[in-house]
Amino acid sequence: MMEERLAAREEVGNVNGKALHGMRARKLKLCVDEGVAEPSDADAGAGADRPEEPATMTDRICMVTQGLSCRQIARLTASSAETARRYLKGSPPSVAFIRRLCDAYRLRADWLIFGTGPKHRDETPGAQSR
Repeated sequence: MMEERLAAREEVGNVNGKALHGMRARKLKLCVDEGVAEPSDADAGAGADRPEEPATMTDRICMVTQGLSCRQIARLTASSAETARRYLKGSPPSVAFIRRLCDAYRLRADWLIFGTGPKHRDETPGAQSR
C-alpha cells in the first residue's frame, strides 16, 4: 500500500502524458496522499474551458499576489517577509493582514476568506470576475 502511494506520488506532476500545474497538481497530490480516487477531467464539466476558481484562502492570496516577492507583499501589508511567507504556505493570516491585502487590491473580504461573492469591492454581486 505504501509503495503504491510513493509510486503514485512520483507521477503527480505528469498524468496521462499531461503536465499538471498549480491547483490541479495539488488536488491530485492530496488525493494520492489520502488514498482518494483522483479527480477526473469529467469532474470539470462545462467549466473546463475557464480557469479553475481558487479553492482555499491560501490559493486566493497566492493568486492575488502572484509575481510579488514575500518582501513586496510584506511592504504592501505592513508585515514582515517571514509572515507573508508563512501565509503563502498555508498558515492562517491575521485579520490585519487580510484587511490590508483587501485594501491594497480593492478586494472583498468575503471573497478572499470564503471564495464567495464578487472578487472586487466595485463589482455588483451578480457579476463575479474570472
